[in-house]
Amino acid sequence: MDRIDVEIELALETLRTELADAASRHTGGDFLARMLSLRVAMSRAMRRRYRALATQFDLAGQGGVCRLLEQWGDSAELHEREAECELWAADAEPLPAPLDARLWNAYFDEISVARSCEALGAAAAWESLSGAAVALGRQQLAASRFATSPRRAEDARGAELLTAIRSEAWDAEQLAELAEGAVAGRVMALRMTRWALGRCESEAAERRAPRRGARLA
Repeated sequence: MDRIDVEIELALETLRTELADAASRHTGGDFLARMLSLRVAMSRAMRRRYRALATQFDLAGQGGVCRLLEQWGDSAELHEREAECELWAADAEPLPAPLDARLWNAYFDEISVARSCEALGAAAAWESLSGAAVALGRQQLAASRFATSPRRAEDARGAELLTAIRSEAWDAEQLAELAEGAVAGRVMALRMTRWALGRCESEAAERRAPRRGARLA
């Protein structure tokens, strides 16, 4: 479990640093709207996968984890509707899912059955980082409006899943798979939070822009 904790804490620290660096260029509302758009875009697929994970043979002895996954599968539609309502309240429309979200879906579909422990580790990383990102976006937006931003239950889903994982017994192979999934989840989750920060788009634009003094063909 130490490796999983390290990977997730590394991702959270990276997110905090990058969000602080981007604060002067992007408002909390922009970032939050993009993170909520990701939540809407991924909710249906994650609902299906969490239900599937809860029935996998490799996790059959992990009752607490399976019950939590089943609960998330049952409540995913409400999770999606809450994100839509928050976007509506902010007068924002859900944005189309970026390519990285589709790559995440393809990766998760591939491992959900064949490597369920890896999928569980990846889910823990995603839930931890995305929940923290949404919470930070709300705090940034609240600060710009001189208001308070209460902590919401969905922000703590990552910690809830990690607690459930720690409460179970895992063999060495399962722990290795969990850690492998946490690494992949950290990488993919950071790519999606960077999309929410607009970094991918702005960096691509900078690469396309001609340098000062350069001659155009």
